[in-house]
Amino acid sequence: MEGETFLLNGTAYPFKIIRERRKSARASFTQEGLIVKLPHYLTQIETEKYLTSFKIWAHKQVLKHPHLLQPPRQYRDGSLFKVRDRTFTLRFFYEERSS
Repeated sequence: MEGETFLLNGTAYPFKIIRERRKSARASFTQEGLIVKLPHYLTQIETEKYLTSFKIWAHKQVLKHPHLLQPPRQYRDGSLFKVRDRTFTLRFFYEERSS
């Protein structure tokens, strides 16, 4: 697994390349950033073509859906969140359990 970053509007975002036994290439957004999965057998030129096309795809997706690269929401005891016109307070309760 290789770790890189790609620039989008002047901000660097995590970008991981994973080589696998697979027939096709794919890209997806996760909480860790952009993940690109590529077959082992690709040549360097083919790899660069896929990476370029996936970075263009990622740029278009982020423009359409800006929330894709936002950090995941952190939930803590006492956090407030709103659903429609009601506000709720999140409370965590811990208890000892035998397993």
